[in-house]
Amino acid sequence: MSVFEGAKLIVSNGINNHFQLSHTLTLSSEGGSGYRFGGTYVGTKMIGPNEAYPILQGDIDPRANINSTVIHQFGSKLTSRLSAQIQNGKLSASQLTNDYKGDNYTCSLALANLDVSKRAGVFVAHYLQSVSSSLALGSELVYQCGRNVPGGEMTMLSAVARYSLGDIVRGVASPLSELSIMEWGLVLVLGVDRKLSLPDTEPGPRGDLPIDIPYGARPILELERIF
Repeated sequence: MSVFEGAKLIVSNGINNHFQLSHTLTLSSEGGSGYRFGGTYVGTKMIGPNEAYPILQGDIDPRANINSTVIHQFGSKLTSRLSAQIQNGKLSASQLTNDYKGDNYTCSLALANLDVSKRAGVFVAHYLQSVSSSLALGSELVYQCGRNVPGGEMTMLSAVARYSLGDIVRGVASPLSELSIMEWGLVLVLGVDRKLSLPDTEPGPRGDLPIDIPYGARPILELERIF
């Protein structure tokens, strides 16, 4: 049994308020070690004090395997996200998601790994309606087709509910007479972010939610599934 499982070193350098470069070195005893070079661009369309669009993110490894994501908000309620992954010179995964937030409801449409020539892909439609300040009810439709799907295609309709109480979010999904109960909590993770002697710039956007406090400590708010 190996005691060392792995380590990751990330060095980020902000070129200006809109562009940031990153270098990621991963060491793992279970494989997956390597280097990736990444970049992030944040546009000039300000939605909030710390939120701007469009956002372009991507990284590449020495074998030219690429991960890329484009996020943009149209108006104040519609957000679109396009992600793609290229492995060995071929498009291995893709996903387009559109989220619309109304005054008391949310709906989402997603397409994943769509291949018209092979009649393959995944389609997900989601609708959630608030009935009170803490309770929301809705439904979700999933359609999948392709050679690897039994019978060539599959459709699943689920009833969903979400109950929020403080920092705890409970969700219930019921597809095909099966009941699934989930619970998430908002967790505070505290880590030390030591920076090299790089030019002082504003921090770029990340997938987490960093909150800057003195002495290099970086708390991150994460949504964690409890059970």
